Amino acid sequence: MPRGAVSAISPSAHELYRRVIDGYAQINSTEYISRALSIAPHMTLKSLLKTISYMAVFFSAAHELRDEARAKRIVLVVLAVGFLEAVYGLTLFFHNKLSILGFERPVTWGAWGTYVNKNHFAGYVGMAALLGLGHMLGFMPRHDRSRSIRQYLSGFLKSARSTMTSLYLIAVAFMVLGVSFSNSRMGIAALICSVALMAALLAARRRKRTVMLLITALLAISILLSAFGIGHIISRFQGVWDNALGKRLEIWESTIELSRDYPVIGSGLGTYSSVFQLYTPHGWRSVTRQAHNDYLELLAETGAAGVLIVYVALIYFIYLVSRNWLACSKKHSRHLTALGALSAVFYILVFSLTDFNLQIPANAYLFSISCALAHALLSDTPEAGLLGAHEPAPSWKPRASAIMLFCALVPLMALSALQWRAESIFPAERSFIRADDPPRITSPAEEGKAKRAASYLPGNDAYHTLLGQYYFNESKNPDSGNEKRLGLINKAIEQYSLALGMSPASVDTLGLLAWAEFSKGDFLGATRRLDTALDIAPTNYSSHLSYAIAVTNFIEAFPEGMRRTYLRKASQEFEMGIDMNPGFKRSSAVLVNMANAFLMLGDSQKALKHYDLISRYEPWVLPHIVKSARIHLDSGRLEEGIDRYRHMYRYNYRDRESRLKIVDFLAEDVSSRPEAPGLRDLLVKQLIDLKEWSKAASALKEELGKGRRPDADIYYEMGMAYESAGDTERAKEMYINAVSLDKKHRKASMRFVSLLKGK
Repeated sequence: MPRGAVSAISPSAHELYRRVIDGYAQINSTEYISRALSIAPHMTLKSLLKTISYMAVFFSAAHELRDEARAKRIVLVVLAVGFLEAVYGLTLFFHNKLSILGFERPVTWGAWGTYVNKNHFAGYVGMAALLGLGHMLGFMPRHDRSRSIRQYLSGFLKSARSTMTSLYLIAVAFMVLGVSFSNSRMGIAALICSVALMAALLAARRRKRTVMLLITALLAISILLSAFGIGHIISRFQGVWDNALGKRLEIWESTIELSRDYPVIGSGLGTYSSVFQLYTPHGWRSVTRQAHNDYLELLAETGAAGVLIVYVALIYFIYLVSRNWLACSKKHSRHLTALGALSAVFYILVFSLTDFNLQIPANAYLFSISCALAHALLSDTPEAGLLGAHEPAPSWKPRASAIMLFCALVPLMALSALQWRAESIFPAERSFIRADDPPRITSPAEEGKAKRAASYLPGNDAYHTLLGQYYFNESKNPDSGNEKRLGLINKAIEQYSLALGMSPASVDTLGLLAWAEFSKGDFLGATRRLDTALDIAPTNYSSHLSYAIAVTNFIEAFPEGMRRTYLRKASQEFEMGIDMNPGFKRSSAVLVNMANAFLMLGDSQKALKHYDLISRYEPWVLPHIVKSARIHLDSGRLEEGIDRYRHMYRYNYRDRESRLKIVDFLAEDVSSRPEAPGLRDLLVKQLIDLKEWSKAASALKEELGKGRRPDADIYYEMGMAYESAGDTERAKEMYINAVSLDKKHRKASMRFVSLLKGK
């Protein structure tokens, strides 16, 4: 779409493009010619095809499921899947299995089944339970008003339907238990509301006995829940509701702010996870991919236009189905099944107030089927009083329905096939299965695979970001010549720019591009990228920390007169980023860069504070803890500096390689600080512990050459060292020195006497 049209329809998108994309404001640039209204077009295309497939399933099922036999088969399939899902989830829950089909999941309380999110498990199982409950009520024989409830139940238990009804009841009970033990607060609340709606609609037609049976079944389920620990669920509601709702409220407030910036057509279907990072609440620490409210997410992604279309369609559907229900003079089994489907629809509509079940394909397809069942089973019946007697559908309708479904599913299947093909060649996105192993390119062979995969999905920015990271990492190879290094950096910049053009709201990509430009020597371009990230995402801690870390690492690229200004700015951004996400107080990467920034600014006390934090949280990071010791030594606090070295030795006592590194650092300080004799004593002791006799002897000789005698224990240890090496004469000399310093040093005296006797 031309730039002028983008500016008129979506000013916020136009402003984002202007700030982020190079060439967007230049008339001769290809970026000037056209841009999509969606912030991430490939994500919008994928979501649009999924939405079309949901609609196609609804329209096709709404036509085909008017046949009661077909509707019954669909209900039985849904009921069976829901029952198996509930049984699987409950089995894992009661056996404390922390895996999903063999893959590990986070430790948490609740039943999950085959879902990653317990709320989505509750969403599917709850819809299946309500659908099964309605079908069960319809399967029960009609009640003769001349008989009492006792007579009715007695006759029913003797009938052929009692066995099937009992099976339905068991399946529904297991699914209700699944919702309860999923620990999903809104799932339980939505289930109660949906059953109340079902009872209210039944009572509206004066089916008092059916309502009584429904209430009796619910009481039985409540007793069952109490037996299995309803107290856990109640405590869950009381203890965590305010905290969880508070977090969701922050997301909702930011989502409303997002929708104000994109009021007409939104940021684009499916782009919420990409755009929301520009609106994260202050201090928000986690990555948010969904709004936890399908209505607000719809408003943010599609604006007023999309909300109007969806809400009008939804209100019309509810009106039509409710009118058909109330118009039925007699309720047959198909109508009660439709009531269960309507309750399932209502269940998800309530659930969507605090979650995103409609973003999960399995739940969205079941929602579409439930809508179709509710509409189909209440239409074209004599009892409906709306369309007259049931007439056979025109012959063209089944064909049109099939063509509609085919036309909707083929593009989605094609895109899914391309996605599968690309992922099979080279996975570009972190998944639940690979949560601890993010994708990366490490070799030319993988580079070729990533390029092939990107050719199947040309609009996916993830592949270009991975390629950019690969080229940038390769440019750090010391074997690369300067020309090759610049070529790799230019390739990285090209890939990052492509990724940014496909997803301009990516703060992380802006940071990566800035690093590449810093490496090239373009500090003006790099700082412009970092400033842009701060401008478009002022509440995102990532933009602040990226700025500070990049400037600190590439401070040599700045003109000398500007370095202090940028270092001061970097230190401020560090503090702001950590204030937003205090978890980074334990990150050595952040702490080291903060300490280096303060050290270059001449504020050794603040630098020392951050180096000390590193030694507390990550005592294995030796070079930075050594800097802490050296700051103390340079400030004249010799004992504090020596204590830092002792702390490093204590922590790395069993790691010989680390202790040798510490000895090297200590030897450097000993040679440069002759005024600190305690350092040399510590060095000699550590060399002796490491059995580095020659180095220990050299250090001792150097100390003796300066006219200072170490303490008696060191002479004794040196004597033991020489004795172990077979040099008895030097050992005797060391023992004599030890006794001369401390006449009561019994160990040195005894070893000296032993050597004399041996001689």
